[in-house]
Amino acid sequence: SVLDALNLDRNDYREKMEIHVFRPTTESFQVLSTVRDLPRSSVCRLRLVFVQPNASENDGRPCGSSPLSSDDGPTLLALPWKEFAVNLSDGSFQINNKPLRIQEVSNSGLGTGLNVWDGSVVLSKYLEANAEKYVIGKNILEVGAGTGLSGLAAGFLGAKRVILTDLEYSINNLKNNIQVNQA
Repeated sequence: SVLDALNLDRNDYREKMEIHVFRPTTESFQVLSTVRDLPRSSVCRLRLVFVQPNASENDGRPCGSSPLSSDDGPTLLALPWKEFAVNLSDGSFQINNKPLRIQEVSNSGLGTGLNVWDGSVVLSKYLEANAEKYVIGKNILEVGAGTGLSGLAAGFLGAKRVILTDLEYSINNLKNNIQVNQA
């Protein structure tokens, strides 16, 4: 079970795991009851939540959804997929007032380098806010670029040279994202 894999005592946590899906219309996560409730788009935001033991239905809190006191036992975090409602494929995401388009390949089974991680969204906007200090006129090497979001953002911000690297399975998608953004 998941609890065994995390090396947690069954007495500390009842074996209840929930899958939550993000609903853009309400800007909130809701419990996923059935696979039919998944959005029809190829990418959706999910998180796994472990529910606290001995909690009634009215006061039960997902572990990680809010700070837990030490009396509640070990803290587990919800494992979010994506926390930002950003569409990266339509050009609405902008860096330096230019649309940056990124294509993801969902559920390929190949690895995590084909999806945009929240950290790359945050890093891209951080670089934009601090471009003079960290990017403009500098050589940038992004190791593990995945879809290339952060490295492409650096290019949009005036980096002298950007080199993007990753494992072989993600290179074709990375090349496609570079080509789309060169136009």
